[in-house]
Amino acid sequence: MKIAILAPEFFPVPPVRGGATETVIEEVSRQIPGAQVFVLGIADPALPLTETRGLRTYHRYRPGAFGRLLLSSWRLPFKQSKSSLYYWPYVRWAARKMRSIQPDVIWVHSRMHFVPWLRRAFPKTRIVLSLHNESNLKDYQVWNSNAINACDRITACSASLAETAKASYPDLDGKLAVLHNGVDVEAFAPGPDAREKTEALRRKLKIGDDRVILFAGRLVEEKGVHLLIEAFRGLCARHKNLRLVIVGSKTFSDPGSSPYIERLKELAKGCEDKIVFTGHAAREEMPHYFQMASALAFPSLWKEPFGMVVIEAMAAGAPVVAFNHGGPAEILSSDQDGILVPVKEGETGLEKALERILANPSLGRDLGNRARETAAVRFPWKKIARDFLDLALPEAREGSKSAVLIAESGSGFGGTAKYLAQLVPLIPKKYWDVHLSAYAQGPFLDALEKQGWKIEYRKSWRFPVPISQDHASGGGGPLLMVAGLLRLPFLVPQIYCDLKKKKIRVIHLNNEVLSHLPLVAAGRLAGCKILCHLHGWRPFTRLEKLALHAIDRLVCISNPGAAFFSRELNGREVVPVLNGMDAGAVPADLEVRRAAQRKKWGLEPDQTAAILPGRLVPWKGQEILLDALSQTTRIVGVLAGHDPSPDGYYLKHLKELVRQKGLEKRVIFLDWQEDVWALYAGADIVVHASTRPEPFGLVVLEAMLASKPVVATRAGGVLDMVEENETGLLVTPGDAAGLAAALCRYITDAGEAKTMAVKGRKRAEALFTMERNARQICELYQGLL
Repeated sequence: MKIAILAPEFFPVPPVRGGATETVIEEVSRQIPGAQVFVLGIADPALPLTETRGLRTYHRYRPGAFGRLLLSSWRLPFKQSKSSLYYWPYVRWAARKMRSIQPDVIWVHSRMHFVPWLRRAFPKTRIVLSLHNESNLKDYQVWNSNAINACDRITACSASLAETAKASYPDLDGKLAVLHNGVDVEAFAPGPDAREKTEALRRKLKIGDDRVILFAGRLVEEKGVHLLIEAFRGLCARHKNLRLVIVGSKTFSDPGSSPYIERLKELAKGCEDKIVFTGHAAREEMPHYFQMASALAFPSLWKEPFGMVVIEAMAAGAPVVAFNHGGPAEILSSDQDGILVPVKEGETGLEKALERILANPSLGRDLGNRARETAAVRFPWKKIARDFLDLALPEAREGSKSAVLIAESGSGFGGTAKYLAQLVPLIPKKYWDVHLSAYAQGPFLDALEKQGWKIEYRKSWRFPVPISQDHASGGGGPLLMVAGLLRLPFLVPQIYCDLKKKKIRVIHLNNEVLSHLPLVAAGRLAGCKILCHLHGWRPFTRLEKLALHAIDRLVCISNPGAAFFSRELNGREVVPVLNGMDAGAVPADLEVRRAAQRKKWGLEPDQTAAILPGRLVPWKGQEILLDALSQTTRIVGVLAGHDPSPDGYYLKHLKELVRQKGLEKRVIFLDWQEDVWALYAGADIVVHASTRPEPFGLVVLEAMLASKPVVATRAGGVLDMVEENETGLLVTPGDAAGLAAALCRYITDAGEAKTMAVKGRKRAEALFTMERNARQICELYQGLL
């Protein structure tokens, strides 16, 4: 596939003179998979006229005297916006280059003026026009129905710009789509030498250890820098060690002054020693500006079409304060990964929002961490490139589905099966041909089959290790493994043939490696890419470490888990893809169902129900909860879960403990519950008491979405979800007294319990969605291919 990209006539690509549009072209062109890309743009003394970088070829136009006159005529008073002749030499040169290329797609940026010329030269080639600014729409004579019809697709960098375009030109309806800009997440993320480079930048600016409010952008009135200076004057009266660093010039790299810049310097009088004007900064320096900032202020007064600097700051982990309109209102979720200020509040609103961050450093850190995650999930250039392909060549993408096999080797009742039931329906069928195999049937897999998904139950594929190691005595383990290894030569060819027949390209192991050993061996022989999704938390066995050489990508369900496994493997990369849930799955009638559920359990109105949902296995902490209950009064414990132990001996053990502690009237045992929300409807508090690090802790997420106060152990994936004393209470694993104290704290301060529950729900809805999880998993599939 060949893609020709035609840049505007102002700045060169790569963006050695700056420019957001030129940055988009350069970054997306680097990420388009499996295509020859030809970038056509304006010449620059710093760049050769023709250049090849990997699969990209750059052709640059050096205009003659006539061409220079036409291209600069926008400055002249007699320019007529209805004419495309001003661009004629440039477009004629581009069409001539493209004839030798014969592209499958022509991607035009910003200029509808180019499209009619290119359509006449290439009547059958797909043409996509991308808009980056409202100014791209102003030449209404050029935006006639013939020109609009000449485009196969038109994109806008934000929904805000798309709405403006549709309001201006109703004929766009049906052709217009949103294609966001992106960010190089790795380039802006703090690296190993970030602290040293940031300190060097501080020395260069002579700002010492002062806290920094940062502005980055063009110094023009519509960017609102004058409002920021007014807001800063109020802030620096309250914060002595505070600086305002203003990075930018009047037009990208232009070092000259302007009346507006002089006005800004006049406004700064009286606190000149606190305000630093740096002028234009090199692109490679910008990550260090963001990393030293306590906050980035983005006070743009006009409806900014997108706001590249916003997502760059987010990728660097800097909290952002912006006015609530235009692109930033689409990028940021206020009080989740940034703060949005109503534009009518002006400098007063800016000052209040920045004060919140300065007065509460932990808020700034939390906003920055969530912002970095948002940037990594929603705006990586790789994703933007794939979105472009979807828009430019939808039928090509539709016809190039890849087959993926998701294999589940668990009991069918646990968290891996539950995760699978939520993930599979969200994988886009138009891109992925999904096949499912499983070892054992269970309610979550039954639910998938009811939705029409075919699951092949392959008992023989499972390497013979215990389904659950929680109760395994281990006596037969070595013999089972030897038997399994002896069966491999007979089993692998059978699986190999099955993979080839289905044309499987990606194998997704939906838990650990060992139980999938036959599939791993067959998949490697069949040339499949293999992703292992680690849902557990235990050291690898020697056999697993050998098998890991055949795994292409390791994924874990939490950040702490990914760090644990990476240490286990001497620094090998393990990608965290945090579990999630569909907030819409939470019934709206939980409070209505509450009374009926509590009556069913036989609870008195003044009794507090503390539930602990989860499999009945020792490390889940049911015994710790029983100890805690024995140290309290009027709290009823509800233990709900399936007992996978032989002959149900662990449930018998727990009931005996209840008898010994005299808790017969204060503990309720329930089997596995298909309607888990009924549990939360009747609950006052949800307990997570695991004695070893929980890989994720789906129960905690469910409780947060159900708006229930949570007590959880301070370890494992729980630390991704629960902010201590903000969205829940954390206790030391195994500490029954600490758990009892936390339960009593909720009872004695109902207001605090409710506040934490509300904050917990907001956090869960913002950060832990299955849509985000499925999108990341599909991106990993695509990356493997």
